[in-house]
Amino acid sequence: MSGLQAMSKAFEEVKKIGINDAKDWMKTALARFVHKPLTAAGSSMFRVYDVNFGWGKLSKVDIISVAYSGAMAVAQSREERGGVEIGLSFIQSEMEVFKNYFDVNLQNVSP
Repeated sequence: MSGLQAMSKAFEEVKKIGINDAKDWMKTALARFVHKPLTAAGSSMFRVYDVNFGWGKLSKVDIISVAYSGAMAVAQSREERGGVEIGLSFIQSEMEVFKNYFDVNLQNVSP
């Protein structure tokens, strides 16, 4: 099962049980990744957009390793307090499939 297929199954389950009842979602999602585990790089708790090297606030943060490691980058949102940025890397054809799937399913789970 590909990572995209596993994410698809996890989204389908969340739609069925509702986000408030999804306390065991991580256990369920991890069970789907038996061949290739999902890994995350970074954390929304690092507050990377608050860093100032003397040039002003950062305008964009990218975790380069996700391009070759298959990890998912996670960082605090630069635009919304308490928000989260997620970064993924796919070849173009896979990214189009993921984007279309994500857009459709985001509409299904939005309040």
